[in-house]
Parts: sequence; structure tokens; C-alpha cells
Amino acid sequence: MIAFGLYLLKVSVCLAAFYGLYLVLFRTNTFFSLNRVWLLAGLVISFVLPMVDLSLRQTRYDVISFDSVVNSFHESDDIGPFPKVRSDNRAMDYVFILSMIYFGGLIFVLSRFLLFTFRLIRIKNRSETHSYGNIKIIKTKMPLPFSFLDLIFVPEKEINAMIIEHEKAHINQFHWIDLLLMETGVMLLWFNPMVGRYKRSMKIQHEYLADAFTLGKGVQPQDYLACMLSQLQLETASGPISHFYSQSIKQRIAMITKNKTSVRFYTLYLVLVPIVFGLLVAFSNRPSRALSNVSRSVTVLAGEDKPSIAPVELTKVKKGTSGFGKRWHPILKKIQFHTGIDFEMPEGEVVMAAADGIVMESFFHSERGNYVVVKHGNIYTTSYSHLRNAVVKAGDKIAKGQTLGYVGSTGWSTGAHLHYEVLKNGRPVDPIRYF
Repeated sequence: MIAFGLYLLKVSVCLAAFYGLYLVLFRTNTFFSLNRVWLLAGLVISFVLPMVDLSLRQTRYDVISFDSVVNSFHESDDIGPFPKVRSDNRAMDYVFILSMIYFGGLIFVLSRFLLFTFRLIRIKNRSETHSYGNIKIIKTKMPLPFSFLDLIFVPEKEINAMIIEHEKAHINQFHWIDLLLMETGVMLLWFNPMVGRYKRSMKIQHEYLADAFTLGKGVQPQDYLACMLSQLQLETASGPISHFYSQSIKQRIAMITKNKTSVRFYTLYLVLVPIVFGLLVAFSNRPSRALSNVSRSVTVLAGEDKPSIAPVELTKVKKGTSGFGKRWHPILKKIQFHTGIDFEMPEGEVVMAAADGIVMESFFHSERGNYVVVKHGNIYTTSYSHLRNAVVKAGDKIAKGQTLGYVGSTGWSTGAHLHYEVLKNGRPVDPIRYF
């Protein structure tokens, strides 16, 4: 959940960058299609960028002796039949509470959306429907005209041709796709007040486009403006629908009467390139990868390579490290046999292979988080769990000291650490014997 929370924060930062530039550079120009593309691309890119793997360089580790540090593990009170382990219950409580708050809000927003959709379906089923080409017009008792998907809802006593053309533009230009994507973003980022403003900006660009489309059909501007002003009201629904009469009507009138923005301002949209690259570098999920000639064949090595080094730089390990043997499980709250060593250390520290081998698994598990399993011949296997991210994949042939990933706190974890296991003939053994 911590990793997911950090992901949502990164999404919010990306979204703020795109929206800030929109407000400063593009909000008042008349390039409505480009503005729509900017906002839509900003929404999609903001959710994708934090997940992108930007792997540009090889990372290896110089292996040196840590004999004195290893001896300190044997002498520590934290290693033994019942090793002491630091249990951050308060941190776990905060994570649990924040998780409940987040998912409670998500369920509320999703329920509101589903209820809104259900109400529209019920109104449609109870109303008179007319076909207008490939578009359906629903006559309702509602006072305001609007469109939803490929349906146009109009008051039963008023069918104005200009309004129909306006709502047809929303449908023909697929504005409903933008709105459904935006609704998804609102649900996932319900805690961020900026997404509501982002959604309103998206809808106003849709209105500008629909207004331009309607006026392009030969409608006189004065007649169109009179139609807009004749029943000026505020919309009462906030779902993925497009209102003809809305809070944005003053802005729409200003845009209808405004001189077109000079084409030389098109070049401003090229700012998208450095913005995307900057965010990609800042929020890449994987800052590096070992770029080597990889064997894709997952076969057991002919020789035997015994794990012989620590998987992390031991000088950076904190004293709260938990050893091999029985211990009090910090999450399950009971005595349990610990099949490896937990190296408590800062997030982002390098995790390296303890010997030459082949990656058998590189995946995510709800308990182990991001983890990597390496096979070293027919006898030994090593496992590296709770990684922030892995930089190898199943089938990769790796060398001793090569980077496998980075220390993290994924899965069942009370803080940043590496859970390291050594298996001999399929049974866990004390990893400290193999440093």
C-alpha cells in the first residue's frame, strides 16, 4: 500500500505539472483541439510515467571483504533463537488507517458514479426516444439539455436545432471518452482537489469545440448567443455529461467573440517534450538496469556456484536487522521461524547477486513484494524480497556482484529492508554462513 500511495503522489505531481502549464500557457488561446489533446495526454501520461522503466546504464558492485561486519552479526543480540526485531506498530497503524480512508473514499466516489449512471438509464427507459440519424434523442422532464455517450437528453417541451447540433458535436468528437477517462482519474485521485479543476477545464474545452462546430454549420453568432442566454442556468450534475447551459457560459461567450490566436503560438505545445522527459527521469520506477548479454534459456548451470558474498553493503545495514531462526513476527504477532536475514537499511540501496547464476523468478507477491529468485547450479538458490524494484527478469544470466534491484518496502513490510534467503537442496539455511 505504501508503494501504491507513493505512485499516486507521483501521478499527482505529474498532473500538477501538466495542468500548471495549461493554466499559464494555453487556457486563453483558441486552439481548442490542441488544448483538449494536452489535457487528455497529461491525464494519461501522468498515470503511465511513474510506471515506466528508464534503464540507461549498467550497475555493478565492487565486492570487498566484510569479515569484521559479519562477525558483528554473530555477536549481536538480534541474532539467535529469538532475535529482537524492530516492530514499527505505529507505522503499520498509520498505513492501515490511511488505506481504509483511501479505499473508503474510492468506494464512495465509485458508488456515486454508478448511482448517477443508473439514474440516467432509468430516465432513458422512462422517456420518449427519437432517432436523429445515428443519434438518439431522449425527451425528458429534466429542465436542461445535455449529452451522455451517444444519447442527447432534451426537455420534452423544447427541441432547438442549435442545441441538437451542439450536443451532436460532443458525440461525434467522442468527448464522452475523455470524460470517462477523467472520471477514472477523479476516482483514483479523489483526495486531490486539483483533479476537480482539471475536469472542469477539460469540459470547457469540449464546450469551445462544440460551439465552434455549431457556428461552423452556418448558425448566426447572435442567434446562438441568444439561445445560450435565454435559459441561463447552472448545471446540477457532475457526472460524465456535457451540458449546453453551464457555469462556463461566460467563458464560452468570450471565446466565441474573441479573435483567433496567432498560429505562431503553436510552438508552445512543444514544451510537452522536455516536460515528459523531465518527469520520466524524475519518476522512473527503475533508475538503472544491468545491460548484459543475457541468455534467455532457463537451464541449470553445469558447474556449482556457492553464494559467497553479502547481497548488500554491510556497512550500511542498521542494528535492527533480524536473523535466521525463531522470532516474533512483527505483522502476524506470533512466534515464527524466520527462514532468512532481514537487512534493515535505507530504501534505494543496491541489492546484488551472491553468486553467478540464472534468474528463475522476478515478480511481485502480496507478501514478499517485488522479489527475485536466482538459481546457482543444482544445489544452491538465493531469494531477495521486498525490493523497491527489480532490474532483472526470468531467464537472465547474472554474475556475482551484479545488481538485481534496490532495497524497498513492498509486500508485508514495516520498513525498508531486504529479506535474503539461501536454500541448499531446497531447504533454507542460515545465510550468514555464506558471506
